[in-house]
This record gives sequence, structure tokens and C-alpha cells, in this order.
Amino acid sequence: MVFVGTPYGQNPQILVTDGIGGSLPENVSALTLLQMVYRGALKVSPLQMRAAIESLPYENPQLSAVALRSMTGNDFARALDRCIERSSKAKLIELKATNG
Repeated sequence: MVFVGTPYGQNPQILVTDGIGGSLPENVSALTLLQMVYRGALKVSPLQMRAAIESLPYENPQLSAVALRSMTGNDFARALDRCIERSSKAKLIELKATNG
């Protein structure tokens, strides 16, 4: 018998499996399934394990930051000119090889 939690603290369910690769209810996410596997609460078939691993990026959103800005052609050209000017002021570090 395996204790399966549901999202947002809803009532948990109890999943009864008989060995490896039993059927799983539809409301168990891939993340929950994998957590149950590495905690030793459930054993799944290699096919179920691979399917859970592959579906993780599609079930759980990836956290990232995106900056949105609208630029006109003149704004972009000015920003590009500033970047080029800054890169031309960069110091060049010269390396001299020594033997010894």
C-alpha cells in the first residue's frame, strides 16, 4: 500500500500495487511518482520510470526570467553603439611565456 499525496493539500489517496509496474491513477504527477520511487514507497517498471522522467519538463514549468522591452530602430542603434564603445575601451591582457 502506498500513500499518494495530491496537489494543494487536497485529500490524499491510497494506491495499492502488487509488485513492479502496477497501474497508477491518472492524478499522480511524474514528480510525485519519482519522489515516491526514490523514497522507497513504490517500485515501478523501467518503462514507467522512463516515461515519468521524460514527462517532467512538460508537467512542471521551468522557472526563468524574461525581460521584455519594446525598442524602436533608433533606440536599438544607440544601444548597439554604446555596447561597441564599451567593448573598445576594454583592456587587453598580454601574456608572456616564460621557461623555467
